[in-house]
Amino acid sequence: MKLSKMYDDGQEEYVDDDSAAALESLPESAWAHIVEAGKALTRGGDSPGIDFQVVTTRETIENFLDARRSWNEMGRRVDWQETPRVIIFEDMQALKGQWRASIAVIDFGDVRAVLTV
Repeated sequence: MKLSKMYDDGQEEYVDDDSAAALESLPESAWAHIVEAGKALTRGGDSPGIDFQVVTTRETIENFLDARRSWNEMGRRVDWQETPRVIIFEDMQALKGQWRASIAVIDFGDVRAVLTV
């Protein structure tokens, strides 16, 4: 998707480079799902790459669920949406000493978008 089409008022210049690359690799149809999941994750923030970071991965949601068992703090799991499938992990900590974070994993079929705040 072209970021300039997705943001109003030139906000795309504030998007971090990694989030921009991830967002541009996804189809435009993914935009609404990313914004809605981001709002749920941040309790209102609706600017991908500004209010929350976005990356893409080939890891499946099942891979995340398996890996979660080894996280230092598993956080709270929320099965947020079925189509596309979205799972949110609130206040998780992968490794001791790292910051706690909340993440959303959105399954777009061949690729997943991971939102982090």
